[in-house]
Amino acid sequence: RFGPLEVRLTVEVVEGELRHKSGGFALCLGPIRIRIPDRVTPRIQARVWSDDDPAVVHTLVELVDRKGRRLMWYGGAVRICETP
Repeated sequence: RFGPLEVRLTVEVVEGELRHKSGGFALCLGPIRIRIPDRVTPRIQARVWSDDDPAVVHTLVELVDRKGRRLMWYGGAVRICETP
């Protein structure tokens, strides 16, 4: 949830990666939940994976319109370190 906007995500494992896709948007006003039609919402898609070094996790998050054009994206890597 982002304020009154709710985004539902589906998650699946594909070729060793976690893949997330938006499965619907809704506007939430107190107990009222109004579904927003898919034809007017962007899609969110994300991948999380690790390469040769299992201590490094890569992430790519994209916001695309219904024609597949990228509106916004973020990519990065996190190194997992042990605390002393």
